[in-house]
Amino acid sequence: MAHKLISFLGKGRKGDSGYRRTRYHFKNSGREYHTPFFGQALLAELGHETPIDHFILLGTAASIWDVLFEEPLGLSELLLPLIDRVDTQTVDDALLQEIEPIIEADFVRRKLAKKVSLRTIPMGCDLEEQVALLQCMAQFAEPGDTFSMDVTHGFRSLPMLGLTCAMLLQQLQGVEILGLYYGALEMADADNRTPVVELTGLLRITQWLGALSAFHSSGDYGLFSHLLDDKESAVHLAQAGFLEKTMKISEARSHVQSARRKFAELADADPLFALFHDRLVQLTNWSDEPTYARRQLAAAENARRHRDYVRASSLAIEAQVSSEVGKNGNPTNFKDRQGAKEKLNAACRMSRKQSSPDVATYDELNILRNSLVHGTTPTRNDYGQQSTLKERGKLERRLDELLLLLHAHMMSP
Repeated sequence: MAHKLISFLGKGRKGDSGYRRTRYHFKNSGREYHTPFFGQALLAELGHETPIDHFILLGTAASIWDVLFEEPLGLSELLLPLIDRVDTQTVDDALLQEIEPIIEADFVRRKLAKKVSLRTIPMGCDLEEQVALLQCMAQFAEPGDTFSMDVTHGFRSLPMLGLTCAMLLQQLQGVEILGLYYGALEMADADNRTPVVELTGLLRITQWLGALSAFHSSGDYGLFSHLLDDKESAVHLAQAGFLEKTMKISEARSHVQSARRKFAELADADPLFALFHDRLVQLTNWSDEPTYARRQLAAAENARRHRDYVRASSLAIEAQVSSEVGKNGNPTNFKDRQGAKEKLNAACRMSRKQSSPDVATYDELNILRNSLVHGTTPTRNDYGQQSTLKERGKLERRLDELLLLLHAHMMSP
């Protein structure tokens, strides 16, 4: 597993004493580095104990590539032609390939990096160039790598492209992003000390947003587990997602509530979790439903929202059975449930005219569930279910109507 640092070079103005220098200050370590190029400061900081495996420096044809030849390298036979090419904004990869061994040898000697790659990138003025820039960065990633990224120098659009690239590397290449850094020259104090801003939290926000988006499709609470700092809560959420998927709503509820007990504490300790706290509470509110039947119905409604039609219809049926059992027995008792099912099935065998609305709801849900499970067209069409199953919109509307009927039934005295 290799640790790689991607950094960018921007344009700059050179005075009589070279490019402007500042003291980049790293708050966590207290170390400072006096340099005109933040990438070198970050390279020294991250490689303080162990050199970075691969330093990747990207810039345009007009970037200040000659900053790499400021101390300690000094003059080189390539420096003057490089300065000319920087001035005329015509630096290309062919010239960088000549420079690369010199820079790499220097960085290896100073124990900053084991390998150096220099590449030109487009300006990123349109989508085609932006994609090309992302592809350039992605070519250096291999599964299992860890990356740090510096978005200090370059155009103002670069931080957005850098964040997008970090997300891309995580999702497509399976790499881990350790840090996203910005040397905030605009925040320099009177002593010319420039603070280093860590933007890694932005990546965590995108991970939360991705988990929320995936949850709305799958309904799996386990998607949030790796985002929680509290391991116990993370395990509870992961287990809750599994148990709800396997229809064990009572056990899933127990794990959801165990996780929820820590939510307020986590929100106080982590401002990022606090940002998503209310939404996570909303998504788990079903566990507060007072009866077993209503918790199953809430789970059925969640499954319907996730377009999991098989689980939605199955849970709705089980919720109706639990409601029937709850009148005189224990809804978690197998024998009591079997008795209630036999009673409802017997009522379904009667003609539609003799069936009550509740029995008709149970009958229609059974027909829909069986057809969905087996992928077949129902032979009966008592409720227009053959048409219902032909279009997604019709199926979703009918499931919503049936769930509302069940909800009204359970709320009635």
